[in-house]
Amino acid sequence: MQLSLWNPHKSRRPPPLWLVTNGDTTVGPVPTTILVRGVLEGLIWNGHYVRDTRNQNWRAIHSIREVRALEDTIYRRRRNESREALESLMALSGDLDEVLHLGLELALKRVAGDAAVVHCFDHPSKPPVTRAVMAPKVERGVRLLSTDPLLRVARSRCIAMGDPRSQPELRLAAVRIGADPAKVAGVAMVPIACAGGVVGMLEIGKNNHPFRTTDAVVLREVSEKIARAVERVL
Repeated sequence: MQLSLWNPHKSRRPPPLWLVTNGDTTVGPVPTTILVRGVLEGLIWNGHYVRDTRNQNWRAIHSIREVRALEDTIYRRRRNESREALESLMALSGDLDEVLHLGLELALKRVAGDAAVVHCFDHPSKPPVTRAVMAPKVERGVRLLSTDPLLRVARSRCIAMGDPRSQPELRLAAVRIGADPAKVAGVAMVPIACAGGVVGMLEIGKNNHPFRTTDAVVLREVSEKIARAVERVL
């Protein structure tokens, strides 16, 4: 067995110094902190390449670990700011259609969905009508079939989630959001429930990835925010 022992007298490798080029002009060398600051201030972007002065290999700027970490942080911050803005607008809105549209946008952002619709119950003895749409080739004002199996699920305040290719009850939902049931990776239906009962159904689809269990928790949270906003405008 080999042991690696710490030696306080062993020389450490100095931190890298970077040359930066846009293909025409090369500047540097600069330390990593200055490199990251240049990305943060917009002076260096994805079209630039960098090279550690200790070798001859040019690399894309986003291949640098510290730059990737910065980009991830900025993305998460912007995503959170966008989410908070949508939630605030929804809470302040006095228009039902605007509330539902903002709710759809929030749901799509939270679970990286591709299309979504909201169907609203406008009569206690009738199936709901499509009221808000963020999906291609889907029309508002269409009433769902009374035999739709997801109506019973929604009225029982339960979530339906899965692959429409293997779950027949989700195939109609896939069609309603303008998706091809043979190609869409996942569909979810979440009831929008107020104190007086279920007022709507949020249906959302994902093309490239199936829904995860954590998505159900997120969508339930979104539906509750929509429900609170709906109660304020009804």
